[in-house]
Amino acid sequence: MTYESIAVGGLKVVEGGACVAVSSSNGADHLRAGICVPLAQQRINATFLTHMNGGGGLNSVSVICTDIEAGTTNYSLAKASCSSTQDMARLHPGTCIVSLYAYSRRPEIVGNFLRALARAKIMIYAVASSHSSISAVISLKAMDKAIRQLFEDFHFSSYTSPAEFFATQPPPEELLKKVIARYQESVIKIYCLEKLPDQDLWSLSVPSVMALESFAEALFALSDIRCPIPFFLAVPLLEKKELLFSFSTSSDHADEMRRLLNSRFPGITPRRQGQVAAIFLNGPHFGERYGIVSTLLEALNRAKVSLLAISCSVSSIYAMVKKEEVEPAMEILRRTFELP
Repeated sequence: MTYESIAVGGLKVVEGGACVAVSSSNGADHLRAGICVPLAQQRINATFLTHMNGGGGLNSVSVICTDIEAGTTNYSLAKASCSSTQDMARLHPGTCIVSLYAYSRRPEIVGNFLRALARAKIMIYAVASSHSSISAVISLKAMDKAIRQLFEDFHFSSYTSPAEFFATQPPPEELLKKVIARYQESVIKIYCLEKLPDQDLWSLSVPSVMALESFAEALFALSDIRCPIPFFLAVPLLEKKELLFSFSTSSDHADEMRRLLNSRFPGITPRRQGQVAAIFLNGPHFGERYGIVSTLLEALNRAKVSLLAISCSVSSIYAMVKKEEVEPAMEILRRTFELP
């Protein structure tokens, strides 16, 4: 099946950002204690965040975005969290976040999104899914080229052309105001807290020269077998020229998934973590206040819940945890956040 010019709901760009990528041997601890908690203490909002625990000889990888003024602080914290000679951090100033809406866990949406970025020869700093969108962090200099290609590969209900899209965008300083902390409830309000059990968490690293286009084709194949992907992220590996992809599928698709990945990526061994669960939460001010991710990570740490992976973009957070730890995680998050 071919997927050309897929209909989607909307498109959004947030400019004026800075991105820090970190490769660490300390798992999620460096992300929580070394970066997210200090950012919250300094009232700095993370506008985008992904993390994937290491394994198979690879370090954990995290990507954290802030507004451009906070980029140096974010980078300094990341550098300070590096505790071994194998750890490293990299700062990318002048970034933007491009988000495509009406994702709905559909692999062909992610596939077409990745293929569009590959066709436009866009270097990605990170990709992450939320409940309703798929977002990529790219250089601000590549934004116009990326938008034009997205209009080639998707059609939008709200815009007919890139020119019409750009004409309706508010000035960058107005968009930036929306990611500066303004709402600081004593207890953070959220709309919902849900769990998705019986998931497999897959990961594989693919040479950068072939990564986006090749993985896009694999995602189209997933769509053909009607296999949704609730969780998805992609981050560059700092220690080698490869992209690390991680995503979740229902455990019922385990055999199909392994056959598909082995056939699409010969010579690359995919890693499967079975018996995991996804936890999803979103809230009214997730893009407008600091401390949300650090609050979640601190709560999971108090409950001794091991974080396997996390993606935070737009107004949503997906956290992947072990199946046996999902109930303690849900319990402490219900006590930590205010639900309707």
